[in-house]
Amino acid sequence: MQNHFNAEEEGFVKIIGSDHTLFLFMANDHKKIKKLLTSMAENTEDNYTRLEEFKDALTTHIRFEERVLFKYIQETASPDQLEAFSKIHTPHALPHFNDEFWLN
Repeated sequence: MQNHFNAEEEGFVKIIGSDHTLFLFMANDHKKIKKLLTSMAENTEDNYTRLEEFKDALTTHIRFEERVLFKYIQETASPDQLEAFSKIHTPHALPHFNDEFWLN
């Protein structure tokens, strides 16, 4: 997930800037998700609760990106910005998404 988050943050900062509310919201979600994953790795007690929190945080984050952030990016980014971002933020560019599910 770290590579995915890095690609998003690097791409979106070039389009909307690091001080934009939507960028800050996305980056905060990324931190929250990473913290939950770290917590599960470090403490195996009560991971069921942490897994539920992770699921909820990831679902909320994905819906925010789909419904708010990506829509805003599509409306405000130049064609060149969108093309540059698509080159780094595709399943093919992220090595951990080699599964056929992501490639089709």
